[in-house]
Amino acid sequence: MSNFKNLQEFVRINYTPVSAVTAGDVVVQGSFVGYATEDIAAGALGTLVVMGLTEGPKASGSAIAAGSDVYWDDEDEVITETQTDIYLGKTTLLAASAAVLARVFVYPTPASGEVS
Repeated sequence: MSNFKNLQEFVRINYTPVSAVTAGDVVVQGSFVGYATEDIAAGALGTLVVMGLTEGPKASGSAIAAGSDVYWDDEDEVITETQTDIYLGKTTLLAASAAVLARVFVYPTPASGEVS
């Protein structure tokens, strides 16, 4: 349970989960990340926000500067600066080391980091 908070959305995609998804959950499909703003029952059509402004839990103990590339650690369910995690987007505000949330502009990018 990630508890992402939707602040402003831009792009949604249709999504039918195998298992139920709770509002605020992050859904990873390969290198593609989206988050649910409403509960979606298993086998039911719902939507995921794949581009938008959100707040979500960040890794504790380190600050993340505004404008930083950030990633989703799907195992620990936190936002990190670890490039081996799944690309999530860019921070829009400083997230102090004591902060438990980071504000992120979520947007998809190819795994190579290059837009074609």
